Amino acid sequence: MAAITAMAPDLVICAVGGNDCLNGTPEGSYKTDLQTVCTTVGAGKIILASHTPIDASGVGGEAARQAYTKYTRDIAVANNAPFVDLTYLQGTYAATQAAGLIAGGSGNHMNDYHSITNFLAEAVIV
Repeated sequence: MAAITAMAPDLVICAVGGNDCLNGTPEGSYKTDLQTVCTTVGAGKIILASHTPIDASGVGGEAARQAYTKYTRDIAVANNAPFVDLTYLQGTYAATQAAGLIAGGSGNHMNDYHSITNFLAEAVIV
């Protein structure tokens, strides 16, 4: 949080939830941590985005992924912050992998970051 405060950015785009889902972070801890980020950044300066599609088959599957997306959306609503669901951009994990947006089956590929950046830019510049 100190780094965010020191940089004093005009806008923060925060795509979160993937690692929390994979690691089984409890809902309460996840929401508390994300609320801390929102509070630190400040009202009107944050856009929350769902994580990119992940292979959550070992941690509850699609239902687990959707739960973390909902938690993120809940925090966005509570903070009157815009929310972008990247699932609408990329679809399922299988579709993302087939499109070559996932490198080696796990990490994001540069094409993925490019598509996310364009998608968010269009959402912000409206």
